[in-house]
Amino acid sequence: MLTLRSYRDYPLAFSGDRGREFLSPPEKAEFDGLSFGPGKSSWLLSRIATKELVQRYCDVKLNFVPDISDVVLTPDGPQQLAISIVGPQGDQIPALHARYATSDHYVVSCLRKAEAGEGFSVSLDRVEARYPFANKSAYTEAEWDQVRFAAPEEADRVLAGLGAVKDALHRASEPADALALGLLSLRGDCEVDSPTSTRSHAGCWYFDHHVMAIAFTWRQPHLGPMQGARVEEEPVLPEARHSEITL
Repeated sequence: MLTLRSYRDYPLAFSGDRGREFLSPPEKAEFDGLSFGPGKSSWLLSRIATKELVQRYCDVKLNFVPDISDVVLTPDGPQQLAISIVGPQGDQIPALHARYATSDHYVVSCLRKAEAGEGFSVSLDRVEARYPFANKSAYTEAEWDQVRFAAPEEADRVLAGLGAVKDALHRASEPADALALGLLSLRGDCEVDSPTSTRSHAGCWYFDHHVMAIAFTWRQPHLGPMQGARVEEEPVLPEARHSEITL
């Protein structure tokens, strides 16, 4: 499950300053220990969005919805979370892992059932003015051609997309393999050239002034999905979700 959220999706937590109500006791202690500032708000946003995903998973797969404060998220590495549920229904939950990334007022979260041989990660980057001054040597010839042949207003988006996908692939592969992007798309699936020992998949989307990416790698004993099968749901981007006009 994949989701993109912003602060405006949780007005009770951020406008009403009641974010601690969404947290379990261990999370409250961690939250209270953080320094006040944007990082503390991003931390809270990542936890609430991931808990919402856990609730959706339980609703769709297990036919119950736990209280959001009963969902306990434990750090499991950089931008990685392990999930448990307090209460009698907690033993129904299979081993779940979440990955998240934050930028400005957005967070992207992905929740997957833990499976041996599967690695996954997400990334989220702001598009900055970099072309034509970016370091060309950091890209393959095919990747750089996608940048220089893009329309002038698209070059920086392509650079940001390449960076986001490579960052996600690097963290999903554990350890990183010699992966390259055969073709980048800012509207979904990307072509990934990977060694024969692994199967890889990546998706990238452009929205607002950001790009988000998700990446998967599979090794034995995981064979990966069938060719052409949908690996993960597509995110609902802000233009589609927030189309209302505010006066």
